[in-house]
Amino acid sequence: MQPTTTAIDAADRGYLKAFRRLVRICPHNVLCVIRAHAVSALDLVVALSCDGVEIKSDGLQVHGEGEDLEMARRHYQVFSGAEAPSESGAVWPMAALRMGQGFFGPWAAAFPGMLPYIWMGVRHAGLAMLTRPEGDDSKPTCEQQRAMEDCYAGCKCSALFASFDAVAERSSVLASVQDSEVDAAVAEAIAVELSGPDFASVTITSDFILASVPHIQQKLASILGDSSVTRVHIRLVDGQVCSSRSIFPRGVAKHSDIFNWHRKWEQVMAT
Repeated sequence: MQPTTTAIDAADRGYLKAFRRLVRICPHNVLCVIRAHAVSALDLVVALSCDGVEIKSDGLQVHGEGEDLEMARRHYQVFSGAEAPSESGAVWPMAALRMGQGFFGPWAAAFPGMLPYIWMGVRHAGLAMLTRPEGDDSKPTCEQQRAMEDCYAGCKCSALFASFDAVAERSSVLASVQDSEVDAAVAEAIAVELSGPDFASVTITSDFILASVPHIQQKLASILGDSSVTRVHIRLVDGQVCSSRSIFPRGVAKHSDIFNWHRKWEQVMAT
């Protein structure tokens, strides 16, 4: 990054949110190099929205005012731990923003296959910190909620994928499951009992995640279509194919299987 001017174009603010969306889904590391000695506040915000930033000088002159300067100061404090100057044109120390040698530790060289997952988790954690709500009484925006959700899911999936890769060759993890076993588990995954004119009990096993949406709707049709049912008691129990005995469902073959299993279960728990 080497801007020809430190002036701020108001139209550029609209691209920041779109840029962060691209960073969130990009499969590669997004790095920024600042060679200039002076940048606008919005330039610094864009740089700190990347996965990493390399700043060639020990100090950086930051120009801006109003919302842009405050946003840059907040970003700077999140990653440096220090408070930035409040006046435009001041020199901000950059030493704390540099990633030192061995940032990920010696395990990165020993287990390079884990690095992309850990990096993704770090990325989402940073995005969640940058967009966290301001103040105890403030309500998170859609962008903030998405960033916090991605932070949790990203860090969790990073650990799950890395663990799976480490043990994937063991037969117990990749044990095949017969179609008849899956069909039997799905058939018993949802049980509905009408206990009274306005009360129903539903028992759901963790095998329900193997069921299709039409199958789930069919099983729940007796209460979803009955307006007289005003109370529903839901009981969650362990399944046979997808159970608490493993963080991986039986028959898992790839990362998407793991993600879909955990994501679907979390969505049900959230409701």
